[in-house]
Amino acid sequence: MAATKKTPSFDHLKGAMDGSGFEDIKMETMAIPFIKIIQDLSPQMKRSKPEFNPEAEPGMFVNTVSGKLYKGPIKVIIGKFERMFLEWGTTRGTLVGVHSPESIELNSKLMRDDKNQLFDPQTQSTFQDCYTYYVLVADDLDEGVCIFSMTSTNIKEAKKLNRNLLHTLLPNTDQRAMPYFMLWEVSSVEKKNDQGEWFGASFKFDSFVTQLQLEAVVEERKQIPKKHVDYAQIEDKSSENTQY
Repeated sequence: MAATKKTPSFDHLKGAMDGSGFEDIKMETMAIPFIKIIQDLSPQMKRSKPEFNPEAEPGMFVNTVSGKLYKGPIKVIIGKFERMFLEWGTTRGTLVGVHSPESIELNSKLMRDDKNQLFDPQTQSTFQDCYTYYVLVADDLDEGVCIFSMTSTNIKEAKKLNRNLLHTLLPNTDQRAMPYFMLWEVSSVEKKNDQGEWFGASFKFDSFVTQLQLEAVVEERKQIPKKHVDYAQIEDKSSENTQY
């Protein structure tokens, strides 16, 4: 007769409540994960990279901190939106600065090249329009807030999403729903242009949030201003298509 596997008990931990020594671990000192779409040349696909995962496939979603893979589509709740311009130096992958749209408008030195890319003719830095969404993954609320960014070819999709975030009515009313009342299904879709092929994101309204999901996003929204975003994660250093 096979022995029954005993489930370990963790009762001995319940009384150990001394949290001293960890006072400086706050929201601003924790990494905030990005949810990214895996591309053919993403680190998760390369055996030489520490992020390599043999189960990864192009078009999947990945949490950049936990390494967790999502086959997709995934469902997310959007807790906050932010638009920034990322300044990239001449050395690929070097983030020089993060700028507000207002500061970009006031910068008279900036020009556009033949590909409509904004750049500084003095420093040769380029400026990338970035739509940043602070999201909760509906099936992984315990992961907390993650970042989903939309740049380059996905800006058009982001603008459609933003319109829907502000123009969706609560059922059977003429009252607009708050953006974080809604659950969105995010799918990866194949795209291509003269520069190559890649996976972009597509958003579709799924439903309104449950009571549990609403409580989670309301609580997380209180913490968002304290979170530090490492925007350097946004650029795909292995591809010219920095769409995600």
